[in-house]
Amino acid sequence: MSSGSVPEILVSEWVSYTRASSISLIEKCLKMSQVLETPDMDIDHYMGVIREDSLRYGYDIRILQRAGYTVADKSGTVLSNLLDKVIDTRCGSSLSLAIIHQQMASQSGVRAAVVSGADAPLIRGESFCVDVMGGAAKGIDTDRTPGTKALFEEHILRSMLAVLKKAYLKTAQYDRALMCIDMAAGIKMTMPEDHRDTGLILYRTGDKKAVWWLKKYLRENPDADDSAAVSGLVDFLDTD
Repeated sequence: MSSGSVPEILVSEWVSYTRASSISLIEKCLKMSQVLETPDMDIDHYMGVIREDSLRYGYDIRILQRAGYTVADKSGTVLSNLLDKVIDTRCGSSLSLAIIHQQMASQSGVRAAVVSGADAPLIRGESFCVDVMGGAAKGIDTDRTPGTKALFEEHILRSMLAVLKKAYLKTAQYDRALMCIDMAAGIKMTMPEDHRDTGLILYRTGDKKAVWWLKKYLRENPDADDSAAVSGLVDFLDTD
């Protein structure tokens, strides 16, 4: 764990959960919500909602639209990325909706993958490649769908954690931001900016370990755009 100040048992619980091959991507994301925000949340309830929607509407590429989902205007908020909140409000980021779309397809026996698009994730099936709401995939030659790059689960989970971390930092929810960092580390998806953000959190909370993490960030990412600013903070802390 990065700092020892986060609830390590919850992070370890989520990491162990993600390692089970029988657990779907959407369950792992719901577990993420449970660990970060809603400990009493019933994952089975939300899986039931997805299952009922899949049966009610039957799968086609516009299933999210027919089930009342919309893409959030502000995709970087906590509420737009926690899967239980997205299912409750029927509104979420493109990535959260892509995960739900994929699960609805799976429930209907349709193989679909979340793939990387030019600006947002897409859904690729055997004969289609569309945006999460079933519209045309911008910047993609749909006659050459094998050319789109499928995202591994770890990268999807990492992307969700990165968005949530950023949202928590904006609202000074530092414990939750650190949990996101530790969860990413637990699935071996740490990025250099995680070291910087750990250092900044510790600096803001008066922890002297901040400088160690900031120096680690600079060592691993010396050409970063913010390296001068981070170096300045390190110099300040070293002389404090």
